[in-house]
Amino acid sequence: MSRASKHPSNGPPPERQFPSTTTFVTQRENCRLPGANGGFFGNCRNIEDYVKGQKVGEGTYGVVYRVKDSHQEQGPDYAVKRIRMDNDNDGFPIPSIREVSLLRQLKHKNVVRVQEVVVGSKLDHTFMLMEFCDRDLATMLDRLPEPLAPREVQCLMRQLLEGMMYLHNNFVIHRDLKLANLLLTHEGILKIADFGLARKFGLPAKPMTPRVVTLWYRAPELLLGEKLYTIAIDNWSIGCIFGELVINAPLVPGKTEMDQIDLIFQLIGSPTEDSWPGWTQLPQAKVLSLPADIPSNLSVKFEKLDALGFELLQSFLTYNPAQRMTTARALNHRYFRDAPLGEHVLLQNRHIYAQMEQSRGSMSGLPPPGAAACQSGGGPAGPGGPHGGGPYRSHEAKRRRKM
Repeated sequence: MSRASKHPSNGPPPERQFPSTTTFVTQRENCRLPGANGGFFGNCRNIEDYVKGQKVGEGTYGVVYRVKDSHQEQGPDYAVKRIRMDNDNDGFPIPSIREVSLLRQLKHKNVVRVQEVVVGSKLDHTFMLMEFCDRDLATMLDRLPEPLAPREVQCLMRQLLEGMMYLHNNFVIHRDLKLANLLLTHEGILKIADFGLARKFGLPAKPMTPRVVTLWYRAPELLLGEKLYTIAIDNWSIGCIFGELVINAPLVPGKTEMDQIDLIFQLIGSPTEDSWPGWTQLPQAKVLSLPADIPSNLSVKFEKLDALGFELLQSFLTYNPAQRMTTARALNHRYFRDAPLGEHVLLQNRHIYAQMEQSRGSMSGLPPPGAAACQSGGGPAGPGGPHGGGPYRSHEAKRRRKM
């Protein structure tokens, strides 16, 4: 199974639909989208203002390229995510509208930043211009010859929790947290990316589809069909990521939903009415024949993890969503009491540093600014990049290829 699982597009069809003949009026520096009254609205730069870079992968709903601004000789690299149009007659995809809208509102050090939307001459030549990050964590881990040191895990977890606390405090539920959607800059800063499945939430909770989150990181309540879920599903994913960082391998790599449930039971034991009140009333729990009285194996699997780290991990991998660890409480956990504060800790790992240097040098083969620009018909072309199922992954790494 591919690490970057495919998710169904959710929500009602868009109210405004653009026919396949819709075009953008382009000028040298910007493009404007035709409005309903015959005028124009919006002001976007033209994709042809950017120098061709390599294709670096695909997210849930779009393709990602690496580019440079042709007007800035010493300017930064950017990631340009081409918004996928499955059918021109269906109009602009709702998931992409949600992602652009959310990311334009969010401003945090550990959340990937969208600079602007750039366009070509047709509706399906629409791109998000984002800050470029050198690696995703899944690819980085796959290329390390040995597991991360405890302080490196602490550094990454602290950044992940700070970014996720910001999202949850701003009523955003991500719904697709996984290593491949966590990016790393050459300064060692972690960035949460790929918001194609993210939603704003409020109280009281409203029903949402349980078919979200890549299988390996999917919370048990989702697997059992719960529709009135909370940010606790993100917190379960955080626990899975924590475990994966520690053992340098996927924590519960199920092949099917039933297999995933079985692996979770084998890892943390089967649930009871005491540990998870009401779980037997969930839709799938009523129809599936689930094993009972399975003891937890978590302490055996993580026997080398220190006591405080194990306590934090166990609090995330809890059946009852109401009792599951939150990001705010986790950041105050004793596990982080002596944790390193600076991102430089990661770059002190020579293998991580070498990967970052390799990525920074991979743009050197491009023509100088102004010599060539992105063609809006296909976006910037180039060889597959170093990333591999999240927003920046162009290929699947060896130990994750079987997902």
